[in-house]
Amino acid sequence: MSRPMVAVFGSGSCQPGQDMYEKAYDLGRLLALAGYDVMNGGYGGVMEATAKGVQESGVSEAKTTGVVMTHKPQGNQFLTTTAVAGDFFDRLRMLITKPTAHLVFPGETGTALELLTCLLWRKKFQSQAPGIIISKDDAEWDKIVKAVQDLTGQNLEMMASATSKPEIAIEILQRQLTI
Repeated sequence: MSRPMVAVFGSGSCQPGQDMYEKAYDLGRLLALAGYDVMNGGYGGVMEATAKGVQESGVSEAKTTGVVMTHKPQGNQFLTTTAVAGDFFDRLRMLITKPTAHLVFPGETGTALELLTCLLWRKKFQSQAPGIIISKDDAEWDKIVKAVQDLTGQNLEMMASATSKPEIAIEILQRQLTI
């Protein structure tokens, strides 16, 4: 039986010991324990932390797929598999359309674009896939989320849940998805 895949987006620059990295690690571990596989961008920061959390969860069948770029095909050391995308847009398409749900941590410009694309894809295709924004306690990220809300003209609370706790994100997923 295949496990549902959850995409995780977020900053590529956070480091071990930083709050965001540790939350992403916890999320990866909790996703694996709850019966989910993870798909992410395959490099550092949140991507590395979630993959490490999955790998160190003790769940042997749990997998992390990193979607890497042809010009940088080496993903982080904790990935189970990689998928190679020809360009940024192909990578984004894979990360948006293949998973069952999307979880978004704070990040930079690329993460904001990923969030916007997730929300627009969900609206255009009337996707019922859960969308969860991790972090209600990051002032700069909250500004980006508000700007995305203003751009889309959508109330993000109608399209995505928000939390600052990985364990709450898992509870939301389990309520919205059946494994």
